[in-house]
This record gives sequence, C-alpha cells and structure tokens, in this order.
Amino acid sequence: MAKIAKLGEVNCLAEYICLIKNLYDGKLNFPITESHRYLFFRGQYDATWSLKPSLFREDNDCERDILLDIKQFSPILNLKYDFIKDLLQVLIDLQHAGVPTRVLDWTVEPLTALFFAVKGFTCKCSSGKVWVLDPWKYNEFLRYKNAHIQSHDINILARAMLAYGWKFGEIKKILKEQFSYDTKFIKQFAWPMAFVGGFTNDRKNAQHGCFTIFGEKKDGFEAFCKNGELAYFVVNNQEEILSDLNKIYINDFSLFPDFYGVKEQVRKYKSLFKF
Repeated sequence: MAKIAKLGEVNCLAEYICLIKNLYDGKLNFPITESHRYLFFRGQYDATWSLKPSLFREDNDCERDILLDIKQFSPILNLKYDFIKDLLQVLIDLQHAGVPTRVLDWTVEPLTALFFAVKGFTCKCSSGKVWVLDPWKYNEFLRYKNAHIQSHDINILARAMLAYGWKFGEIKKILKEQFSYDTKFIKQFAWPMAFVGGFTNDRKNAQHGCFTIFGEKKDGFEAFCKNGELAYFVVNNQEEILSDLNKIYINDFSLFPDFYGVKEQVRKYKSLFKF
C-alpha cells in the first residue's frame, strides 16, 4: 500500500475552508487528475478508524439475511424496488437508513465531511479525520482501456449482487442473461469502486452523497489506494468546530432532514433555531 499523504491539521473552521481552497487550487500535496471535477470527502470523528463499510466493521455475515428480510417485508414498507435491477439503489437507501451494507458513504461537500469528523466525538478520541479521495483517478485503475460505455455500471451492479451471497460465476451469468451485459469488462472484482448514485432520498440529497461499493475483499478502503488518490486532514478542536458549523447551519437537522435530525438538534440545542 502506498503511503497516504497527510494534507494538514485543522484547528478551526476558517482554517479548514482555507485548506480546501488550497486543495482545489493545487497548492497541497495532492495532484488532481481531472480539472473541474469534485473530489470525494468523508469525515470520521475517530482518526484511528479504518475506511470500512458498516457491514464489514464487525465481520458481519448477515448481509443476505438482511436483504431477503427487507424484500419479504417490502409490501408492508411500501417499497417498489425490483430487487435485482434496482439492487444498487436498495443498498444505498438501506445505508442511509442506518442498515449495515457494503456501501461506504462519501460526499462532494467538504463542510458535510467536516461535520461528520466532529459529530459524536468523545473524550477518548483525540482527533478526527477528513478523508479526501480522487475517485476519477482511483476508478481509472479498475477500467479496461476502450471499455464499453456500460462497463462502470456493470462493475458496480456486479458488486451489489454480492449482497445475495452469489459467487462471481453466478453473477456473470445473471448479468449476461437478464441484462445482456458483456461481463468481460468486470475487472478487479474483489476491489471497491467509487460512484455517484441517484439522489433518491432526502438524506442523500442534503448530504450531497456519493459512495464506494465494496467487492469480495473486506479490507479497509485505504488498502486499495496505491497511486496517491487518497489523502486526509487531521481534525482537532472538535467541540469548537461543531459549534461553529452550527452557526452556519451545518448541523443534524440540515443534514438529516427528518425526525432523527429534529431529535438530535433539539437534544443538543433545545430548538431547531438556536446556536
């Protein structure tokens, strides 16, 4: 694994905004491969955590059972999915509802990532992290040269289908027979892929969500980044930064525009309109 660059330390909100500007202006040690394309960001309030999706954090083996249970109860839950064709969207929506999946959340909005790097901090955590990913550079390594225009979609759906417990050969057969996909374009099936999904729920829209979906390997995402496409900021003074983010209305309610967000905002500030 290539050494992952530390881009700086964040001690206040203003310092972070300056660092993000410098990042996009090419002034930090993180060359951006495609100009005018947003990077992915992910905040974690404990700097020691690996970049693992919720399903893999405790070597959880219940993925298939969860998916089949949701499918069974879909009429009661008023879900209208095709549980193969729409499988990727199923996983995204489950992820945003807090259900363990092989999907890892990122965002194109740096302040959203900063919020998650300070939300939930405890005295046991000395600092948090904001991870920075160049998804275009990372995905390029997983592509065949002159690949079919659908190769990206094929690779992502193939990884989503692992949720049913199917093996590689079974997945290739289904993709070929049901979707007429040319499965020769599935590359590095064991590795995660980065993608921007459809904005189909309020949380994803509010958080400007994007994702990495994991393949067969359960290592943290950092283990797959070998070409300088991943870096991070260390985030200190988490309590102060959390308070300052709320002053510009980056808070639980703005990022969770539902009753969970209401509950958290009221719990912290006794109102939706107090800082």
